[in-house]
Amino acid sequence: MVIETAKFESEAMVIKTVNGEKCEHIDYIDVFVSALQLGQILLYELDDVTREESNNLWMRNVSFKTLQKTDVPLGNNLDVTLENTSLVNKDDAEWRSADIVASLDHIQVRCSVAHQLNR
Repeated sequence: MVIETAKFESEAMVIKTVNGEKCEHIDYIDVFVSALQLGQILLYELDDVTREESNNLWMRNVSFKTLQKTDVPLGNNLDVTLENTSLVNKDDAEWRSADIVASLDHIQVRCSVAHQLNR
C-alpha cells in the first residue's frame, strides 16, 4: 500500500433548480450528488485517466454531518477534498482508494471510495 500526502481539492458553485426555478434549499442529497461528481473528477485527475478509461467507482462507506451554521459560511460554494488517498495492489490489480470529503452550507459528507486502475 502506498499512502500519498498530496492534497487534491476543488470547489464549485452549486445552484439548485426545481422546475426551472432557482431553489435556495440545499439538502443532503444535493450535497452528496454534487460532492461525488466533483470528487470523481479529482480522482481521474489524480490518476491521469478519463471517465471512459475508468472502471466502476465503488462506494465503501458514506457519512453525513450537520455543521453548526455559525461555524461555516452559508452560500452555494461546495468545497471538495480527497483525503486518505492510497494505492493498493490486490490480486495483480492496482486500486485507488480515497475519501471524498465535501461541505456545502451546513452539510458535510464523507464518502470512502475505490476503483481499479487499468495499468
